Amino acid sequence: GQSLEALLTTSETAVLPELTALYGSDILSDEGERRKLDPTLRAGILALPGVMAALAHAEATSPSVRGYNVLKSFLCSPPPPPPAGVSVTLPEVEEGVTTRERLEAHFSEPACNSCHAAMDGIGFTFEKIDWLGRSRSEELGKPIDDSASFELDDEPVEVEGVSEMAAALGGSEDVATCIARQWTSYGAGMPDQEAAACIVDDLATRATGEGGLREMILAFVTSDWFR
Repeated sequence: GQSLEALLTTSETAVLPELTALYGSDILSDEGERRKLDPTLRAGILALPGVMAALAHAEATSPSVRGYNVLKSFLCSPPPPPPAGVSVTLPEVEEGVTTRERLEAHFSEPACNSCHAAMDGIGFTFEKIDWLGRSRSEELGKPIDDSASFELDDEPVEVEGVSEMAAALGGSEDVATCIARQWTSYGAGMPDQEAAACIVDDLATRATGEGGLREMILAFVTSDWFR
């Protein structure tokens, strides 16, 4: 019953005893069935431990995978596959070199940077959440840099950390339009179609309003287009 912005930025979640140890000091309080988390460390659906663990490798984060999924699922603009012949294998892990340092060194090449600038720019904001979804402030004894820059609504955006990134997405017209497009495709059981463009703008407006995602869903299934 809340807005798309709330889905992306809320610092409240359900109380699940199984996750208490994993959240650790991120938990500010438990009130009934709701758990309040540190809003500087946890923001919305993207910072949930399960999501962060799913978008990581075993015992290693992946800013590229995390950033790609934001571009695909919330901005409807996934980068194309890498060009033929381009190596996508990271160099061997060197002692004392952080994930960010490895990626920045490997993807400084123009052929890689054209796609990875956007993916990794968003993905780096998640670096204070490890591969299992736990908060951290250091990697290999070094303070984590989770600042990033990327394009949003055709404007350059600079953020620091997952909370600022989520707030930027929550206020984005492009994100609202993407969610409306994906709901239209999912709800109708068919690929994204130009024929649905007439209702996407209306659904995007509803998703960001007081009625939120519930109103968006109801407006779709009661629309002339759907019926």
